[in-house]
Amino acid sequence: MEVNYRDLGDHKIISLKGEMDYFSSKDIRDEIFKYIHTKTKSIILDLKDVSFIDSAGMGLLINLNREMSNNNGTLGLLNLSEDVFSLIKLATLDTIIPIYTSEEDID
Repeated sequence: MEVNYRDLGDHKIISLKGEMDYFSSKDIRDEIFKYIHTKTKSIILDLKDVSFIDSAGMGLLINLNREMSNNNGTLGLLNLSEDVFSLIKLATLDTIIPIYTSEEDID
């Protein structure tokens, strides 16, 4: 899994490339928790180049969202493929995590 960071206003955009699965979830978690624990208020995961998410990846999203909420921050998702969006919707994560189709939608 490749991870890249950039800022967009007050938001930290974290772009992921590869698969969010059992094998990559711990590394992704460790990378993102660095920002959560430095009190970053808004993290947006750009999933444009994520080709697959399994149950470990879904669990990671839930844990990241909970940890951001516990630290008075927000987690959002950006650029989901149709397959990834279908899984997010099936798990009803779209009801607790904001989903953006483009950077222009992020306020």
